[in-house]
Amino acid sequence: MERRCDTPCRSLRESQLFSSQPPVARTDSIAQAQAVRDSIDRERVRIEADETRVREDSIAAVRGETTRVRDALAERVHYDYDRSNIRAGDAAILDQKLAILQRNPSLRIEIT
Repeated sequence: MERRCDTPCRSLRESQLFSSQPPVARTDSIAQAQAVRDSIDRERVRIEADETRVREDSIAAVRGETTRVRDALAERVHYDYDRSNIRAGDAAILDQKLAILQRNPSLRIEIT
């Protein structure tokens, strides 16, 4: 049995092209795809911001540690006058310097 149309038959795509109604399904799928892209972009921006914050925090921590080490090494150790004995309070300073030097064998200090 052959099927016949009184009007010229068009494919679904042609009827959408010549229709006065906007293709709702196409508009919805475009909106959904755009929403997915926007979501991905927002997540990418959030991840980049987190990575930047972590990097900046790490740099600040290294700078803080460097300053702390420099200050500890710059602190003077005092001896009693005309003696080779280290003062009691300064023994702890010398212990801090010893720990820093043991962790950093390539580090050099000058003793005057």
